[in-house]
Order: sequence, then C-alpha cells, then structure tokens
Amino acid sequence: MAKLPEVPVAHLEFEHSPLEDAVMRHKNKLILVSVLAVVGTLGYFGNKLWVEHQQSVAALAFTRADTVGELREVAAQNPGQPGGGSALLDASRLLAKEGKNKEAMEELQKFISNYSSHELIDLAKFRLADLKLQEGSLQEAAAGFQEIAKNPASPYASLALIRAGDIHWQEGKTEEARRLFEEAVTKTGGNQVAMQRLKQVKLVAPTLIDYVPEPAPAAPAPGSPPSIDALNGAINAPGLMGDDPTGLGGEAPLLPPPALPGLPPSIKVTPPAPAAPPVPDPVPATPAPRAGWEQPDQQRVPAWRERDPEQA
Repeated sequence: MAKLPEVPVAHLEFEHSPLEDAVMRHKNKLILVSVLAVVGTLGYFGNKLWVEHQQSVAALAFTRADTVGELREVAAQNPGQPGGGSALLDASRLLAKEGKNKEAMEELQKFISNYSSHELIDLAKFRLADLKLQEGSLQEAAAGFQEIAKNPASPYASLALIRAGDIHWQEGKTEEARRLFEEAVTKTGGNQVAMQRLKQVKLVAPTLIDYVPEPAPAAPAPGSPPSIDALNGAINAPGLMGDDPTGLGGEAPLLPPPALPGLPPSIKVTPPAPAAPPVPDPVPATPAPRAGWEQPDQQRVPAWRERDPEQA
C-alpha cells in the first residue's frame, strides 16, 4: 500500500499581552495574596463576633448581679468589657447608698483608671467629686467638678460648674463663684439654676456653714446662700443614687420654690355665701266651688231643691 504524503499542519503563533505575562510570572504570589486576604477577612469578622459575644456575656452577667459582691465578681471576670465597668460603677452606687463612701470612692477610682474610654466616665468623675464633697474635702471636690466642666460636650458640665461655684461661695470666694455661675449660664444658653445662683451671689454676702447635717434645718432666709447640706439634699447628683442622666431626678428641685406672701393680719377674707337655690313659681290655687252648686262636671242643682227634696 502506497504511503500517503504528509499533510502540512499550520502552527499558529501569538504573543501574550503584558498583563498576561505578568500574571503568568507572578501566579504563585497572586494565589498567596488571595489566600491571605480571605484568611484576614475571616479573622477580622471572626474576632468582631467574638468581641461582641464577650460583651454580651458581660452585659448579661451585669444585669443579673444585684449585690455588691456579685457586681465585683462580674467586674473581675470581665476586665476591659463595658459590662465589667458598669458593674464597678453600680457597685460604687450601692456602697454609697449604704453609707460606705470610702469603699465607693475606691471602686470609682478603679473605674476611672481602667475604663477611661467608657461612655460613663464623666458620670464616675462626678460621683467621685460628689462623694468627696460629702466627706468634707471641699478643695478636691471643687477640682473634680471643674475638671468635668472642661469638657463642654459632657452632659454634666453645667451641673459641675454649679457645684463648684457653690463650694467657692460657701468658702467666701464670691468672685470665683460668680465667674463659675456666669460660665454655666454662658455654656448652657440660659440654665435656670445657674441664673438663680448668679442673682443670689450678687445680692447677698456668703456665710460659711459647717458641713454637718442638722436634724431639722430651718428654712433659709430669702436670698441667703444655701448650705452644703441644702445643696446635697436639693441637687440630686446625676446617677449618685440612681441613673438619671440629667442629674435633676425630678424628685427635688435645685432651689426650693419661694414662699407666697401672706395677707396682713388686719385683712380678713370672708368667703362669699353660697347663692340660694331658685324658688319655683307658685302654682295657682284651684278656685273653691260656689255654695249651692256641684262641681263643674256634674249637673247643677239649685240649693232650694237640696234643702227640700219633696218640693222638687
């Protein structure tokens, strides 16, 4: 059998583009980068989910804790978590409520040192300054309040200025107190309490009152500066015994309402007598029938027939 001649085969030749050449040269590196990107993404979201889980566990444990011991245990088991910081803050509140101000201040110091970025850091500083005020450390309390007031974005800046001004006022530093009250009015755009304090400090000279609660304190004279006890009883510190963010609480106003002026003793007010009820119109009386006659609906009979029926 004759051998067939070979058929020539055409070989197509083409050149790769620069991009294709680069991909071919760095193929292994690109694969490695892709794997690392996937692993990094999974690690980021995995870590985020883990952190959220830890925060949820700490928050749940905080909501279930009722006593100081339980709150301290939550804070110890969840360091750095917002729930752990909130547990320390609430433990200090309970201790202050029980009258253990020293222990409460220690818990607040731990919170401020370890949770400087916590959303309630200004509240903790305010409580600490307020407890120092109750313990009689006026200078440290005033410095703490003024430190809070340096942050204009703090929700407690205005009340901190008022507290610091009250302390300086009680110490006889009228000009410093006036400056702080004016600053509170300026920063808050018309704080009513600060405006009242400013009017009072301009009218009356301050008197230093010892920080000792009295069993039954007398009502202060109009325009006189309030005592430290009156300030602590009237101004409800934000969250000191509760969780009110404004610090006013709604239970006790910052200033007692002024007494209404009474009437002179010579004037007697007699209430008007009640109006008499209306008298109904009299009903006309029915006319009596004429003598010798029956009623109108009966047959009329002459009287002489009634007297002598035989003659009738």
